[in-house]
Amino acid sequence: MKFGKEHVSGIGGAVIELVIGLLLLINPVGFTSGIIIGLGVLMIVAGATKTARYFMTNAVEAAREQGLAKGLLLLMVGAACALCSDWFVAVFPLLTMLYGLLLLVLSALKVQVAVDMLRLKKQNWLFSAISAAVSVVIAVFVLVNPFGATTLIWVTMGLTLIADAVLDALCLFYRKKTA
Repeated sequence: MKFGKEHVSGIGGAVIELVIGLLLLINPVGFTSGIIIGLGVLMIVAGATKTARYFMTNAVEAAREQGLAKGLLLLMVGAACALCSDWFVAVFPLLTMLYGLLLLVLSALKVQVAVDMLRLKKQNWLFSAISAAVSVVIAVFVLVNPFGATTLIWVTMGLTLIADAVLDALCLFYRKKTA
């Protein structure tokens, strides 16, 4: 039984998923802040590179590519992410509420479809009604408790990543056994 590159990369991916999942469960706010800061640093580097490249490119091509504006924008957004990550984390519940409002609007549309299907005597109207009911319940939960919904999203993501990592490792183990 050979232990090839695909097994090593598969195990590496599973370990990364497991670590991210555990970090999301242990400290979702800290992990999210770290991701935001990391993305900010990457944007700063990309912005500095794009800005420097603007001045090293001939004037006609540089004007067409608009590298200076893009570079400065990346620098500003990157600095905001790197220096104000707590603000972005604090805004997550607001984004969750906006998601809840959007889901409520979509739920109304789903209710419309379900009732239309029922009135038109379509066979599968019940599936549409169940989908609408689930959407309404989730939308109300998100709108009534946006902080709880945000936490639930983080916990769900963490558990999903952990489960995926375990399943990936099991698949690699069983694939190795059958090879």
